Amino acid sequence: IALAPAGTYRSRHVSDGVERVTSYRKIAGFPLIVTLGLALDDFLQGHDEFRRNAMLATGAKPRDVGRALAVA
Repeated sequence: IALAPAGTYRSRHVSDGVERVTSYRKIAGFPLIVTLGLALDDFLQGHDEFRRNAMLATGAKPRDVGRALAVA
């Protein structure tokens, strides 16, 4: 935290084995660090829904949508 007062990292928690994306931020002027973690599956759910909707709307195949997202 001394080097980066805010950041995001990905890790697997030993308590439940769930992989999470966690962000943290030190609150200036206070002895406080705020953290928020979200399961990777939940974090990626929006991306999966977008991809599925794009395929339905365009008639594209999954590999086509993956290539388009990789270029964007």
